[in-house]
Amino acid sequence: MNRTALTSLFALLIALCVPGPTRAADDKEVQKNKDLIKKVADKLLAVAAAPAGIEWPPEVGLTNEPKINAYASVVRKDGKIYPLVRIYDGMMTKVIKGDEDRLALVLGHEIGHILKRHVLAARGKTPLLEYTFSREEEEEADAAGLELMVKAGYSFAKGVKMITEMQDLGLDYSSFEGLDATHPSWNDRAKRLDKEKAHLWKAMSAFNNGVVFLATEQYSTAELCFDRVTKEFPGCYEAWANLGFACLMQYCDKLDEKDLRDYGIGQIITGGFYHRAQSIKVRMRDAKLWFKAVGALRQSNQIKPDQTLVLANLGLAYLVHPDGKDVGEATRFLTEAAEAAKADKALDPVAHAGLLINLGVATLADGKVEKGLTQLDEGERLIRKVGGSVAVRRAVPTLDAALLYTRALALTTTKDKADREKAVGMFEKYLKTCSPLSLWWPVAYERYEAVCQETGRAAKPRDAFKKDRPEPVRLVVGVKLKSGAEVTLSEDVEDVEKKLGKGKETVVVPASTLKRIRYEKEGVELLAGDEVLAITLVGPDAPGVALQGKTVGAGQAGTLKVGMTTKEVEHLLGDDYQPCEITTAGVFYRFYREQGVALRVVKGQVVEVVVVQIPSPKQKY
Repeated sequence: MNRTALTSLFALLIALCVPGPTRAADDKEVQKNKDLIKKVADKLLAVAAAPAGIEWPPEVGLTNEPKINAYASVVRKDGKIYPLVRIYDGMMTKVIKGDEDRLALVLGHEIGHILKRHVLAARGKTPLLEYTFSREEEEEADAAGLELMVKAGYSFAKGVKMITEMQDLGLDYSSFEGLDATHPSWNDRAKRLDKEKAHLWKAMSAFNNGVVFLATEQYSTAELCFDRVTKEFPGCYEAWANLGFACLMQYCDKLDEKDLRDYGIGQIITGGFYHRAQSIKVRMRDAKLWFKAVGALRQSNQIKPDQTLVLANLGLAYLVHPDGKDVGEATRFLTEAAEAAKADKALDPVAHAGLLINLGVATLADGKVEKGLTQLDEGERLIRKVGGSVAVRRAVPTLDAALLYTRALALTTTKDKADREKAVGMFEKYLKTCSPLSLWWPVAYERYEAVCQETGRAAKPRDAFKKDRPEPVRLVVGVKLKSGAEVTLSEDVEDVEKKLGKGKETVVVPASTLKRIRYEKEGVELLAGDEVLAITLVGPDAPGVALQGKTVGAGQAGTLKVGMTTKEVEHLLGDDYQPCEITTAGVFYRFYREQGVALRVVKGQVVEVVVVQIPSPKQKY
């Protein structure tokens, strides 16, 4: 698409390749849609003031294609600018469904792009600015379209159901993910438009953000998101389940080697939470977190009994009870979960395999070796059977590690010397392939040393298992400041100001809402509109960015700081980065996409650390 053409409200959906009708709509249906488009467009244009320098009115029509899409653009001819609006047949048949109010919301938005002259605007000078301006334009067009439809006599309350139709089709993402997209999430744009219900839309946006934070193992941030949702939607069983999972994972993160020795259990699989809410349109054992987790999980189970994921996580919780493992309760809940899984068609196969492995861990902890090993085998067979998807391939190393550790641990409990010698080899493989940051790694080494001694073999030193590559770390989504406050990407600026007060603001680009907010005492500068888009650490007093290992219970892999050398950075992150620009063209950073950090390096030294999501090349217009 050329520079004068504006990617519309629904352009993102083109890339998703949403399937439409398998056959073209018949002539009668096509004509019906054309008539409806003309009727609604005429009413909207009757209350719109023609913009200067653009021929008026725009040509509004139907594109008979099955994609769910609409767009506004211009055509230049003979020195004049002719605007046009197109809506696709897939949008009409799958989302609008003959409803005038829904169509008014869509067409009003596209006409709003023309009225606000977005179709003529130049984009930003860096990819991040380009995407930021696109998001701002979408929000401006939303507001302009709302004003038009209300003036024309249409109901926003009815039209906004178009958004829930899009969500029902699975076409949504969180506002955090939206930082890497040209358009705000549906929930974020709805909460800006529908002021009366803004707090409810905001809670739904918090749910989607929370899911992303769970997936990226940012459990404390996820907890805050789901706390908000459960306050607004106390009947949302998915939110309670996810809140319980977030708290349980934080609890597990705080366990240490002594705890694992005390529990004496195999390596547990941690995972399993709700990705969507269908019901609404210092290490130490932290007993408080554990009880909050179990309380939330039980609340979810009370609202909707016999949920596989909830039962599985309750079972996991009792394996790591603050007062010591409760094998009886753990086995009871995990067995109930395994039964529920048989009829749970929505259960992810990775979560199902993890459930069976955890059941095997609990059974082995109860001294039933043969039965426990059989359950481990069932979990492994399931994951091998469904192997192939990206999610499964990513999960296999974690599942394999848990199986290897747990089977080796089980073999050390037998009296058969051959079993113990086999355990030696399994422990060596585990120690060689798994991250030393894993909570189980040092305990595995201790078990390895003990079984080597029992079998009369010399144990290899710890250094023999050292890795020659950086340890995988979790995606960074926020920064803990010197004051103890935490700022995260996609956080509302008004929420940041409640914690930190007003910062010193400067405009990034004239005639835009994009600004820098400087907090000198904290050594941090935020790039923000309504939400935080980037967090920049500057100066020698700036806080560091803690990097944590990817597995639950993993320790800190290191800290990124202003003043580090490139050699120190490569030791932590390797050299897999891409050059990127943030707000100033020609000023380049090293962007580590998997970690979500960008570093500006001058003469071999880091002068800025930025927590940011840079748009992927595949998402460019």
